[in-house]
Amino acid sequence: ERFARERGHRAVCPPSDLYEWLNHKANFFTGLRTLGLPHLPGRWLRAGEARFTELRDSLGLPFVLQAARGQSGSESYLIHGEPDLARACGRLADDEVWVAPFAGVLSLNINAFAMASRVAVAYPSVQLVGLSTVGARPLGYCGNDFTSTGSLPGETVRAAQEQAERIGGWLASLGFRGLFGIDFVVERDSGKVSAVDLNPRWQGSTVLETQAMLRAGRIPLAAAELAYVTGALGEGDIVPLLDDFRAPLIGSQLHLTNRSPHA
Repeated sequence: ERFARERGHRAVCPPSDLYEWLNHKANFFTGLRTLGLPHLPGRWLRAGEARFTELRDSLGLPFVLQAARGQSGSESYLIHGEPDLARACGRLADDEVWVAPFAGVLSLNINAFAMASRVAVAYPSVQLVGLSTVGARPLGYCGNDFTSTGSLPGETVRAAQEQAERIGGWLASLGFRGLFGIDFVVERDSGKVSAVDLNPRWQGSTVLETQAMLRAGRIPLAAAELAYVTGALGEGDIVPLLDDFRAPLIGSQLHLTNRSPHA
């Protein structure tokens, strides 16, 4: 914002103070409760106050511990035993952390963008997480798979899209305009879709989605968002595209991580 202001340009990204506020998980979870949307039963505590026996008895094993802020799973930890908790809390010192039951391995990611009175929502991808074969740490982000979404029940896909639309309306009410993403988990026992993370920005899946939409002969969601925030298209111009954005896509990507100290 300062860079644009100093050079006489208009910034089209969301205001940085709103971005920082939304990037704190507690504010997002408050929004989910306000909207009456599904969310995992968890709680906040200080990392230095975490006690394995108490958390094991109340949450079961494994459970998830996350920092209030982070990206690509960088500060998310899957806790199987006391050594895991000790390592996580050693990294997070006395930070505020969120602890919740582990809902299962199936995670979905979706891109959407908020306009003044409407929300454009895309097709979700299966989010690839924690694959050690590509160097990812447990719960670390390592790719997206739109093709596999096609094998999921239709109600699962629709639940993610409908929740994303409602969350986008909440973001718009706060003054947010532009592209955002949401991570969901599909609970292994009930199949319930619950939002677990908000990314108030372009995501790792956005480029893949753009390529997949172009290959399908459709206007990409990200292109429409850029046209909207720069004023090249109005909300009325984008409304006819809303159904196209939601349609299935084909494509996948893996993000490789070198976890050794050498090239």
